Amino acid sequence: MRSLWLHTLSLVQFKNHPGLELTFADGCNALVGLNGQGKTNVLDAIHYLCLTKSFFHGSDASNIRNEEAAFVLQGRFERDQQPENLLLSVPRDGAKILRRNQKEVARMADHIGLFPLVMVSPSDAGLITEGSDVRRKLVDGLIAQLERPFLESLMAYNRSLAQRNALLKSIQAGNRAGFAQLDVWDHTLANHAAPVHRRRTEVLEEWAPVFLQLYQALSGGRETVSLRLVPGGSANLLQDLESHRQRDVQAGHTTTGPHRDDLEFLLDGRPLKRFASQGQQKTFLLSLRLAQYQWLTKRSGFRPLLLLDDVADKLDEQRLAALLHTLQAAEVGQVFLTDTDETRIRKLLAGLGGAHTLHLLQPGMATPVSVS
Repeated sequence: MRSLWLHTLSLVQFKNHPGLELTFADGCNALVGLNGQGKTNVLDAIHYLCLTKSFFHGSDASNIRNEEAAFVLQGRFERDQQPENLLLSVPRDGAKILRRNQKEVARMADHIGLFPLVMVSPSDAGLITEGSDVRRKLVDGLIAQLERPFLESLMAYNRSLAQRNALLKSIQAGNRAGFAQLDVWDHTLANHAAPVHRRRTEVLEEWAPVFLQLYQALSGGRETVSLRLVPGGSANLLQDLESHRQRDVQAGHTTTGPHRDDLEFLLDGRPLKRFASQGQQKTFLLSLRLAQYQWLTKRSGFRPLLLLDDVADKLDEQRLAALLHTLQAAEVGQVFLTDTDETRIRKLLAGLGGAHTLHLLQPGMATPVSVS
């Protein structure tokens, strides 16, 4: 298995941290502090360096502290036993700049996948409670880390979709000549749609057995869950677009296609959103992310960095113990986790083998403490 480690991390004017320096072990690295101390912001900084964007919503500029001119993130990695230095600078006015080993990365898309990462966060609850676009991004973000053709097809599909929707709005506003152009955009959209939907379906089929196995391990086999892709149209998108054309004109947007694909989450045959407890939902989401981790490991040859934000929240002691056992059995690589409870995190670390660190965190200050 190829190696990937993050050894040091520097944050300057990032979110609530005016300046912060951290050194990490190759095993488990815990950040402990009260709410609002910036634990999650450290994880998001790692996400930024690896995937060139925040894990959370919002513009790049919204992550600049107060009224400062820019934020800067720097990480010293080891990738395949070779040193890698990443520096990301995001000005309030202007484009962000990523440098890898002092050389500027011309296209951010070229960086995606070189430093694979999986993050587990309380905001994952949105995968259950929010719209289908959030669930599609879960699948698309995973595939895009490793498969450039998929990312290019997805971007081309989204561009074509935007053009078709703009044309539909103009027809709705009275541009009757626009009907003649719809045939062109229908064919273009259908061509880009095929590889997007096909790859989503294939990956979900690969994911599902791993996800089910992980859920059974974390829950102790107390429930049955299922996961599947619900298509946003038939297998023949071109035919769908033609038959739904009048409906699309009335709506002012395209009502069928991969942009309406969704994931169905069930617990004991019933919708997870309505019938699962908070602990069951948390276990479901953890299983999703760990399945993502295993898929990335298998496909990339690297063990991705695993970021666990507030992972102990809403997990009972039995499920938390099962999570530790699952992580050990999976032989995960470097782990970063946050918690508010120092006693709980010490107990957590005591159950893990290998080198690990514990930092007590405040804005702009991280105090390493002994965990022996």
